[in-house]
Amino acid sequence: MFPPDIARDLAKNDVAVLEPFFNKLQENTTQRFIIGRGMWVHGAATPWEYFKMFQAYSLADVARNIRCPTFVDEAENDRRRGGGKDLYNALKCPKEYVLFAAGEGAGEHCEAGAREVFFQRMFDWLDPILAQ
Repeated sequence: MFPPDIARDLAKNDVAVLEPFFNKLQENTTQRFIIGRGMWVHGAATPWEYFKMFQAYSLADVARNIRCPTFVDEAENDRRRGGGKDLYNALKCPKEYVLFAAGEGAGEHCEAGAREVFFQRMFDWLDPILAQ
């Protein structure tokens, strides 16, 4: 989920190196809200503690056990994008991967700006599955 340099510093517990990264996130109102909400939900006292918690959340060891048809998507410009293709590749069930493009207005987190594009593709995928 994190850029390689950030992931490496997280693994080394190097809080000082990551301080500029945390400060930069706080400059953006949306990011500040997301981090603050995440800290509150997970009971983390600091952004560092919250980011360390991310490491516990992974489907890497269980994705192969998912049996139901699965729709995996990502948005091209989503800062949180990452792992969707890895999840898709790990799945052994019927699956679909869609990368939503900025050029169609759906390139941001949750395809904001073009949710109708997401809904159309997802429901087009879902219709034949539900018809079975």
